Amino acid sequence: MKKFIYILLSASIFIVGCGGGGSSSGGGSSSPSQTSQNSDTIINGKVADGYVKNAKVCADTNKNFKCDEGEPFTYSDENGNYSLLINNLNSILISTGGIDTETKKEAVTMYSLPNYKNITPVTSLAVIWGEDKLLEVYPQLTKEDIQKDPEKDPLLKSIVIEIISNLNSTDMKDYQLVKTQENDENDNLQTTQKDSNETQNIQNTTYESPIIVNEGNNTVPPVLTGEDNTIIPPKIGE
Repeated sequence: MKKFIYILLSASIFIVGCGGGGSSSGGGSSSPSQTSQNSDTIINGKVADGYVKNAKVCADTNKNFKCDEGEPFTYSDENGNYSLLINNLNSILISTGGIDTETKKEAVTMYSLPNYKNITPVTSLAVIWGEDKLLEVYPQLTKEDIQKDPEKDPLLKSIVIEIISNLNSTDMKDYQLVKTQENDENDNLQTTQKDSNETQNIQNTTYESPIIVNEGNNTVPPVLTGEDNTIIPPKIGE
């Protein structure tokens, strides 16, 4: 009896060793879908000009600043959250349409980069101008501030409001014109002030008028009062 049991155990060990009792083939390999997803990246962030709901967010892979057919896209939710699967980290993120939940108005088109994640007016200027110019125009910002959620940062929020105000003042909603109009207005104001100062200086300065030549070839310079620039003619016989 003991010999019979020993024979059964030996047979069982032999079967298991040969792969019996169930198949494990393919268990260590990954499916094609898993392999392709390993090269993709999921970007999670906020669309914020006030949080924007129902905005179309796309990855502009050819960098023509448009959401072309075939480029990956998604939509933001009620709180401005979006999640986008992309396979090109050199893409530009674009947000179009949607409603600003703060103003209840249609949101402006905004741009960003995958490493910023959030899509805001500040990231838009960083994309269009470049970080260096952005930080030059807004020296109160740091590179770390660019990617922050403006709804959670008072300083960033104030700059966003300024950008949107300047942007809405341009008919084309052109980010390139942001700050340009303001600078032009300042230049005009300084020019006007300069002209006003020069006029005031002229009024407060005494000038000699051109010399008057008499028939006798005698020259007599007229006299100015300096108060109202009234010419006092020379007396007859002088």
